[in-house]
Amino acid sequence: MKIHNKVLVAPNVAKLARKLTEKSQVGLVIEGFRNLSFLSKMCFGLDCLPALTLLVKKDFSAGVFLLIMLDYYSSDKSAVKILVHNQMFDMSMIFDRKELVELMQNFCKKKNLSLGFLTANKNRSVKFLSFCNLDNRNIKISSYNKELCLIEL
Repeated sequence: MKIHNKVLVAPNVAKLARKLTEKSQVGLVIEGFRNLSFLSKMCFGLDCLPALTLLVKKDFSAGVFLLIMLDYYSSDKSAVKILVHNQMFDMSMIFDRKELVELMQNFCKKKNLSLGFLTANKNRSVKFLSFCNLDNRNIKISSYNKELCLIEL
């Protein structure tokens, strides 16, 4: 996973879509995990512990968190900011899955990373985040490109 300007947009949805034509979701995660170094596997396991109970329940938030962790640990880890891909964030918002925001917030706080969410639904996103258990209530909203806006915590 390449990191541009020290920002990691994760998960890489285009790469996932290509790989899902060849493998199942579980096969994709297993392959991604196998490709990690031993140290990255250990860190990955420890960082995914908070999502374990959700993962057992096949929760959407835990699955997305797992994919983001795979992208982070397969990168060179030079990122200073993680942006959650708009398709994943907007789906978690539609499914009312606040756990993704909370898992990402805790991970980024632990790793001293900035966190942002790309979205195509600015107004709904702000309302959704107001119901999440956020450490920082000061959110910054800016334009990312023609279709998306960036919400930074």
